[in-house]
Amino acid sequence: MNKLRKIAIFVPKGLRTGGPEAMHQLHHQLLERNINSVLIPYPGTSSKKDVDEYSKYNPIWSKVSQLNKRDIVIVPCDLDYLPFWHFFFISKKYLFSWMLAVDFCADSDFRRYESKNFPLPSEWQMRISEKSFFKSLKNKIFSLIDIYIKKREKPYKKIGRRKITFLSENYLFQSFYAKDVFNKTRNSKCSLMLSDYVNIEFSKNLNVNKCECLKWHVSYFPSKSQHLMEFLLKINSDNNDLIHFIPMKNIPKNEVLNILAYADLYLDIGFFPGKDRLPRESVLLNTPVLLAKRGSARYFEDFPLVKDYLVNLSILSQKQVYNLIVDTLKKGKAYNITNQAQFKETVLKEKQVFAEEITRFLHETKFPH
Repeated sequence: MNKLRKIAIFVPKGLRTGGPEAMHQLHHQLLERNINSVLIPYPGTSSKKDVDEYSKYNPIWSKVSQLNKRDIVIVPCDLDYLPFWHFFFISKKYLFSWMLAVDFCADSDFRRYESKNFPLPSEWQMRISEKSFFKSLKNKIFSLIDIYIKKREKPYKKIGRRKITFLSENYLFQSFYAKDVFNKTRNSKCSLMLSDYVNIEFSKNLNVNKCECLKWHVSYFPSKSQHLMEFLLKINSDNNDLIHFIPMKNIPKNEVLNILAYADLYLDIGFFPGKDRLPRESVLLNTPVLLAKRGSARYFEDFPLVKDYLVNLSILSQKQVYNLIVDTLKKGKAYNITNQAQFKETVLKEKQVFAEEITRFLHETKFPH
């Protein structure tokens, strides 16, 4: 390996989501090129156990003190402060921000970009549970108390830490959404993409156990859009549960894949802060998707789907969305997945594209490779 310089990637150790997996994937790709790459745990996570599933990426963990100021350091955009002594080993010239999820960026210019710039109509913003005045009032009071406590705590958390700043050209983008938002906001022309990929191995030899009921099966991820889904679940209940909606929450990854594989449709009406993995995994399992046209899903480059499979919540009522789901299901799973062939083909090429993006990044930074 090249012992003169390293590429270090900050990772929230022990966290299993799309972002940390992308960080492990980049690390693994660099190792395969015989480049000296290491993972650095986020402050406060070094004692945690790494995700077992990520062992396939052969992670090599290191300490900040083992870096030198010629090493390239990549920091995901949700990390805004580091202990001040870290900067004894990190040079701003070689420090890069990786914009994996625009709306969760620490930088206030981008945080909650979708909700601030493309707010949903009031019909979608209210919650069914808020029909109770006293329950709504109680939730607001507790919310205000929580905000007050966090504001009081924040100054103490920053003691001994220093805010991370980047050169204007040192930004990397996981999605075209991230690149477009950044360039519009900063009046910039940054263009270095660094996406990720979905491993296709999981779709091979999957032993699928299907639900035996005779209804249509629609899977969804409640952690993203539960308050929006409540409206659709209520309409479905009023229609004698015409659809079997299957929430994928607090279940092992293999069970998630099992549900995605036998479902007639994967539905996501939440927003997309980046190129989410579940829609891409779904299409690889030959299950079509129906997505809200929000965030990254506004961009054909990120989600190359025809308009029939993108739901515009800004102009459709809850009843209209439900009817759209039913109409999509009536077309049949085989018809829908055929209409999403371009999306599937794009996902199948992701690993190759990711490798090309890494090559360009190494070339642009003049890193030996």
